[in-house]
Amino acid sequence: RESVIGQPGKDPPAEQLGEGAPNTDSSALLFSSRDPEIVDEEESMARMKAESEKKSREAEQQRLEAEHHARERAEAARRAAEREKREREEAERLKAEEEERAREAEQQRMEEEMRARERAEAERKEAERLQAERLAAATRKRE
Repeated sequence: RESVIGQPGKDPPAEQLGEGAPNTDSSALLFSSRDPEIVDEEESMARMKAESEKKSREAEQQRLEAEHHARERAEAARRAAEREKREREEAERLKAEEEERAREAEQQRMEEEMRARERAEAERKEAERLQAERLAAATRKRE
């Protein structure tokens, strides 16, 4: 077979170019002789496809940004919940400590009252004893 590659206006057999490979000369010839309306329609479709792809990329970017912001909000909410939990636990701990101090103070007050009553009772008994001794001494003196 004779090679037709490079000969203007002739297409070589498919096995010479590889299946489906166009001959540049015949492609250029086809392009230059095409109907302008078809060319305009193809260009319009290519623009629409490019715009669609751009919108798709922008939508994907917006989706990724929305996911990122949602993750940031979720993390901030988690941190806020942890902070609130720590603050609540700290407030409960402080309240429990205050209640314990109040119980201890009440216990101490009650013990001090008891000791004061015991002292007063001991002083009363001592006064009675001294009074009885003085009375006995006075009675012996009279005798």
